This record gives sequence, C-alpha cells and structure tokens, in this order.
Amino acid sequence: MSNSWCHVKFVKDGVIANVPTSHFKAVIEKTSLPSHLQVGSIYDVFWAPDPTETPEDIMRSGNEIICVDDIPTNELKKAKANKRQPLKGYFKAALLDLQSREGT
Repeated sequence: MSNSWCHVKFVKDGVIANVPTSHFKAVIEKTSLPSHLQVGSIYDVFWAPDPTETPEDIMRSGNEIICVDDIPTNELKKAKANKRQPLKGYFKAALLDLQSREGT
C-alpha cells in the first residue's frame, strides 16, 4: 500500500485534495501503517505550495517539518507576512477515503 493515495479535507480551509499516504505524519513517523488509517479520523498531513515537494525533501535537507495548525494565530500571521508563498508543513485533515492510486 506504499503507492496508495487518500482523499482528505483540510480542516482550516475546507480544501479537498488527493494526497499520498506517505504525506501522513503518523505514517512518516511509523506510528501507523497506511492500512491502519481510518476514514473519518483527523490526521496531520503534509502540504507544500510546490506539489512536487515531499516530506522526505525537507527532512533530507535537515529541516524540521512544522505543524502549521499548531502555531498560535498571531505568530502565524507574522510568519505569513514575511513570506511570499504559503507556509509548508503539516496541516490537520480529515480522511475521507482511501484509494489505490491517485485520482481513483
């Protein structure tokens, strides 16, 4: 199930997207197997403005992946004001459906 994808809905903005199971923090940290993800549950899911960027890219460069939804609102506003692109990191998302491949 390493190539499996999930249909998720990001909590803060309501955006629905297809993401690989490898973008789930629980899968990355090996606290959950992709097959153990449960529809209807909320997970920390990686998102970046560049759709080709992966959690592995960030970790390989020695950087930590932040949980953006855990940043206090006033600090988040400051961080967004200092950047031209949206922040990348983990965002809370509800798992809507498990899929065998992207877009199915």
